[in-house]
Amino acid sequence: MSKLRELNLSETTIIEVPSSIGHLKALQHLDLFSYESLRSLSESICNLSYLETLILVGCSNLKGLPEIKDDMENLKRLDLSFTGIEELPSSIGRLKALQHLDLSYCKSLRSLSESICNLSSLETLILAECSNLKGFPEIKDDMENLKRLDLSFTGIEELPSSIGRLKALQHLDLSYCESLRSLSERICNLSSLKTLILAGCSNLKGFPEIKDDMENLKRLDLSFTGIEELPSSIGRLKALQHLDLFFAKA
Repeated sequence: MSKLRELNLSETTIIEVPSSIGHLKALQHLDLFSYESLRSLSESICNLSYLETLILVGCSNLKGLPEIKDDMENLKRLDLSFTGIEELPSSIGRLKALQHLDLSYCKSLRSLSESICNLSSLETLILAECSNLKGFPEIKDDMENLKRLDLSFTGIEELPSSIGRLKALQHLDLSYCESLRSLSERICNLSSLKTLILAGCSNLKGFPEIKDDMENLKRLDLSFTGIEELPSSIGRLKALQHLDLFFAKA
């Protein structure tokens, strides 16, 4: 089976993937969608050097991933949404080609490895509904390509001051992060940001002073927040087209 490029095992009742999966050297796409019986992945899956897409959506009994090797240098998409993942291996940072990482609805996820910030090709990071996730690691310059960060409905209490390093970030969703009480001033350094959603952050009482760097912000949603007043610098948002303060305290 040296030429097999796509293997779709979605909606099957397979109990485990054989360790010999690593022999499929040409495999580019592996789909294990809704594979509820799966509890672990063979380490040999990390030998799939041509793998570009790995889908594990709905593997609710999968608690972790094996340590990642340099062989997985071509993996571009990793979908772990609705899994039982509790933590990512520190070796996640080795996925240098990874562009899309989806961890939405991973209710057991409590923290993120700092090495996630080594993903230099990452463009989309989705953590929506990870309700037990309380924080985000310090961001490095390596994440220079991240365009979308979705932290909606998480337990995030604060963003690191290094958030300002995400110079390519265009969409930041923090909606219904009810534990969020303040925003770092560095959020105003996000010069590429077009959309900032803070709807439902009921404990957020204020917004930092705005800098000229936010010249591309088009949508700011502050509905259902605890915002009491807007900074006088709000007028600097020259590109702003949509401002929502519905049911905010301002």
